[in-house]
Amino acid sequence: MSGLSLVVGVAAAEALHALRYPQVRLKWPNDLWVDGRKLGGILIELRGEANGPCDAVIGLGINVRMPPIFAAQIDQAWCDLDALAQGTNISRNRLAAGVIDALLPALERFERDGLAPFLPRWRALDALVGQPVRVLDGRDAQEGIANGIDEHGALRVRHGRDERHYHGGEVSIRTP
Repeated sequence: MSGLSLVVGVAAAEALHALRYPQVRLKWPNDLWVDGRKLGGILIELRGEANGPCDAVIGLGINVRMPPIFAAQIDQAWCDLDALAQGTNISRNRLAAGVIDALLPALERFERDGLAPFLPRWRALDALVGQPVRVLDGRDAQEGIANGIDEHGALRVRHGRDERHYHGGEVSIRTP
């Protein structure tokens, strides 16, 4: 299940491309990004047995039209679909339908085939590859260069001559 947030991100980004937002990219492990600004995020909660059946509750938030009163409280660079479309309002129903139409077959394929078929699609949307990043691991912070993801969906970061692989629940990633 470790690749599930990556699959959801791929499906959401591809749906947004089909809805005429081609600038949407993915920031590992669970953000929709446009030019270094957060457009949305994915949160997955798993319930079940460690080596048995489980359920996944998938939350996907996309900024559509951010009211100014809320925008002032956000502590990071962000954007919304309304601004990206330069005032052309997208219907929330059209957005939801587009995302669901992309998400349902992606989830079926992930259940059947795992993460492998989504890796090239993720890599085509990767906003971090080749970029400097700060890896926050508890109280530790390390600088490095994002080097894409591995076959398990872990983020590869080059620290000098060494490369480390980070998994979604372990760390937080920031860009300078």
